[in-house]
Amino acid sequence: MQKHIRMAFVLATLMCNVPLNAQNSAAIKSNGNNPIVSPDGHFVVYRSENSESPGIYRVDADGKNRVRVYDIVSNVTQPVFSNDGKRLLYAHRAPDAIHLFSTDINGDDNKQFGAITAAATLSVAISGDASRVVYGANGWNDTQLFASGLEAKPAVKLTPGVDAFWCQQFSRDGKLIAAGRRVKGVGMQVWVMNVDGSSVRQLTHFPKSDGDPQCPTWSSDGKQLALQSAVRLASDTTKFVGTIWLVDVATGSAKQLGKHSAPYRDETPSLFPDGRVAFQSNRSGQWEVWIMNADGSGARQLTGTAVAELR
Repeated sequence: MQKHIRMAFVLATLMCNVPLNAQNSAAIKSNGNNPIVSPDGHFVVYRSENSESPGIYRVDADGKNRVRVYDIVSNVTQPVFSNDGKRLLYAHRAPDAIHLFSTDINGDDNKQFGAITAAATLSVAISGDASRVVYGANGWNDTQLFASGLEAKPAVKLTPGVDAFWCQQFSRDGKLIAAGRRVKGVGMQVWVMNVDGSSVRQLTHFPKSDGDPQCPTWSSDGKQLALQSAVRLASDTTKFVGTIWLVDVATGSAKQLGKHSAPYRDETPSLFPDGRVAFQSNRSGQWEVWIMNADGSGARQLTGTAVAELR
């Protein structure tokens, strides 16, 4: 993988990073989406499909010093930060294997650190210590989760073979996994399990009036999950009202952040150590990365502004 290999980008290959309610919105221009906050809160990494220079970017949390890290490449997952914040970890999904790569945060030291035999994978999550992956396989409507270390051992199936599991994410300490689980005829909720698949429990219990919670991400201490949920606009059911929620992992208590009733969607949250939230939103007309305070106030646009300086 070279830093600037250009290949066709296939949106559907990044299912675990693409909001499920947004998959009918490909016509919305995307200048910034799927933000990932660094462990120390100094940087935000995000994906841009800007036609002039698509790629994975890193930007300071104040919107300055935008750096293009690497190109968007077909079947390559959205990166995650290593636990020490010094490297970005990502996977390339080949037809019969998952190839694991890391790069420094400037994209200057790109190298492969492992490979796992796995066929027809749909999504990949990598632990922050780069020792394990959890991947989704089967079909879109019955995606099951499998766990594997880097050693040459068979993967362990974590899920029961029914329903569909999407958007899996490791906790920072690598001990827990959160994922959206869609039960046929019932809907989507977020579930939590141990990394070996034990102690599976439903975390959220959203009524239909609050939408389908999905795309969970962990706080640094593992005590909270941020997630997205959306409902259709009553006056125009082709449009969605999407908001960010914060959920207590111990109790399942949920708090809606930045509540609104306008036809735009706040999605794919990532938490700062101080509780602030980075997220993608189309409130300005196209997908951009925004940041809000821990209580949902003070939302400001991070990408697509004059502050960002491209290196």
